[in-house]
Amino acid sequence: MDLNLEWLFIENFKLRWSDIDVYGHLTSPRYIDISIESRSIYLNQEISYFNNLQVITKNLNLDFKKSIYYHDPLILKLKLLSISNASFELLTAFYVNDTLHAEVITKLVVFDKEKNRLIKVPEMIKNKLHSKNSNL
Repeated sequence: MDLNLEWLFIENFKLRWSDIDVYGHLTSPRYIDISIESRSIYLNQEISYFNNLQVITKNLNLDFKKSIYYHDPLILKLKLLSISNASFELLTAFYVNDTLHAEVITKLVVFDKEKNRLIKVPEMIKNKLHSKNSNL
């Protein structure tokens, strides 16, 4: 995986006490929830969905590297890994300071609610995602 691409989005994320398990670290399901939250913030701010289009998850992979604890200064970084006519892949990286603790790779597709089917990734979305990733 080429981690030298530019980040699309970087955000400081404050953990809640309810995110933590009995052992004092971030619960497994919250990695996925947090990656969805971060990705949604970026997509809603930067891409401005059309009313009848929805970006949905086709596939998701979570890779744990190191535990994250309640008081850790969590930083989320989002980047485009690949894009095609049918889908695109985004990486959400979980950092504490400069150390990578987990990665969530999500393959996304675009659903047209009006046509009630999956469609090609619109050029507007491709162009926005490519704007920081000119080498893809």
